[in-house]
Amino acid sequence: MGSNNPHWLFNNECHIERLSTELEAIDDPSKRLIESLNTFNALRTECYDMTNKLSDCHKAFGDVVGTSKSFDWYIKDNSNIKIVLAGPTHSGKSTLINTLLSCQLMPSSGGHTSGRICILAHSTTIRIKFFKVIPHQDQDHPSRLECIDDETITIENQRQLQTTLKQHLSRPAGIDNEADPLTFKEWASKIVRVEFPSPLLRTGLEIIDVPGFSISDHASLFSIRKQFFNVYQPTGIMFCYSNTAFSDGEVLAMPDLIHSLPSDHNDSMLFVNTKRSKSEVALNNNIDQGDEIPLELINSYTDICFSKVEKSIPNASKRRFSIVNALDFIKQPKSVGTRYMFNQFIDQLIKWIAKIFQQQGHTLLRMIELECKSMWKVGDSLKFKLGHDCDIDTLKRDTFDVLNQYANDVSVSVNRIVDTIPVRFMEVLGLKSTKNSSSRRLSIS
Repeated sequence: MGSNNPHWLFNNECHIERLSTELEAIDDPSKRLIESLNTFNALRTECYDMTNKLSDCHKAFGDVVGTSKSFDWYIKDNSNIKIVLAGPTHSGKSTLINTLLSCQLMPSSGGHTSGRICILAHSTTIRIKFFKVIPHQDQDHPSRLECIDDETITIENQRQLQTTLKQHLSRPAGIDNEADPLTFKEWASKIVRVEFPSPLLRTGLEIIDVPGFSISDHASLFSIRKQFFNVYQPTGIMFCYSNTAFSDGEVLAMPDLIHSLPSDHNDSMLFVNTKRSKSEVALNNNIDQGDEIPLELINSYTDICFSKVEKSIPNASKRRFSIVNALDFIKQPKSVGTRYMFNQFIDQLIKWIAKIFQQQGHTLLRMIELECKSMWKVGDSLKFKLGHDCDIDTLKRDTFDVLNQYANDVSVSVNRIVDTIPVRFMEVLGLKSTKNSSSRRLSIS
């Protein structure tokens, strides 16, 4: 395709950084996250629509040469963004999930709160479904996730959902991994899927909560998690940890998680230090607890926390790191320092998810490029099938023109959508100008 290669649209960091200024106009962090995901999803949907047109082209071409190609499988597998929250026990995962969802759903307390993998997804009907990973009889074929239909629970309201979910996620009395590992593994291997109306999840986001790592449950939960990830591959991993530096729990939990994943997710992993607070910043800088903290001190404290995680994670990137304290934000949402810290986390989360969208787009365009080259080669081989009487040069030229026009259409369309992202945000907010509507400007690296 030469100079018409549209990969730059998905590699150029300026598109992500450009979002920062417009996002700051949305003061409510939850709404900012939702509107960002809606915008990214609209962009991806338009790209997939254009890809479907290429699949139609492949089908028509395949009818001639006896081959066909469809990208439906890739689009279906990546129809939702699946974010896993993982980490040691008591790392604040459940509290963070509840804060992002703006509702008290996941059970949270110290120690082993949950013993099962839980998928959270949007639906207009409130229900809990249960799944099992079913291995294929032929080891060369992948396993599948099968719904246990007769165990589906339909629920009337969210209060009932919270109570019922706790019953199915909390470890039953009398089931202990050390005393009876087989019974515990049988119970823990049942995957829980919770569907309910949620503005955040309606954007196409799925949140997957996996039980916190502990040495006592390591063997059983590792094999369950590995089997699950093989049939339900995550898009990104949010690794939550509570200590400023990696303790023994984090040091053991990290390789345990990585080895259970089907592929390398280092570039799609966000490290979240979940229990940092403005109180610590005040204490470190001899500021009275009741006084507001200069925001630059919070930025400096974030840098200190990142420097500590860098010592344990060689490939750590500041773009994939944030500190947050969801419990503080719930208790003191109007505190300037607490709100600033949570806003910083949301902005990092948005940029991280935007990068995931970019990576998906790059993969899809790479597949398109390879298939276009394959179509070209097949077209060239038609010369031998159709004979010398066929004007193969004209056919090749026409094919090149079609593929070249397709590449141009992808580039122009995607670029147009990216350019209109700020306008879409303003339309959603009912704002006329970012400069007039936002007095807050964060400096996010």
